[in-house]
Amino acid sequence: MAKWFKNNKRKQQQSKSGPDIPFSFSLVLPGQKKLAGVATDASMEGATISFPPEACPDFEPEERVRLSLFIYATEKTVMFEALVMRSDRSEVAVRCQFGFIDTTHLLRDLDPILVSYFNRREAFRVQPDLVEPIEVDLTWGNNSARGVVIDISLTGIALSLKPLIARQLEYADRMTMTFVLPESGGSMRIVGKTAHFEPIAGNIRYSIEFDREKTDNIEQQERIISKYLMQRQMAQLKRRADKYDG
Repeated sequence: MAKWFKNNKRKQQQSKSGPDIPFSFSLVLPGQKKLAGVATDASMEGATISFPPEACPDFEPEERVRLSLFIYATEKTVMFEALVMRSDRSEVAVRCQFGFIDTTHLLRDLDPILVSYFNRREAFRVQPDLVEPIEVDLTWGNNSARGVVIDISLTGIALSLKPLIARQLEYADRMTMTFVLPESGGSMRIVGKTAHFEPIAGNIRYSIEFDREKTDNIEQQERIISKYLMQRQMAQLKRRADKYDG
């Protein structure tokens, strides 16, 4: 097993974003009122943020807006301007892709650790509720196995697998994952490919990248995942708010 990990050291060292996001975004509305959002990805050039549909206004293409970034560790707020590059409204969220206008201002005010976080260019991940674990059925070739979700994003999923199963999956070109997210109302079926793996607490943390081109109804399934990400991040924001209020 040690030789297996040594030979795959490069895969293991790929960067990974943590599930506990150290900041939150808000849209600044008229009258300086702030509408809390849920980020699904961010870089120094922009971010994709979802807002509750009942409170979010409609946007024109390239409309200029003001965003607020709150950093939990320092309780610091950074204000900056952005352009609405794209906006999609559904029953569960308004998903907006923003382009930052003044990244120099953002770089100046961000703590060094957050600059590194933004430069990762990865989708944000969330962890399932520990009291409600999510099991995933895996199939590849004539093989099948089961894992437990460690974290999930719009682009991939990390599973806890038995070492023997993870080693067998190393040679799989593609695998199919079937699972149910809480309150989603249906089963997900997504094709994926190995991203990286590493030992964790006696098992293997096995990260899988979603293959959009080979997955049927991927846009519908992305909407379900996006809704789940919002639910989990909103729960995180509430915990943070309760901590500061207390």
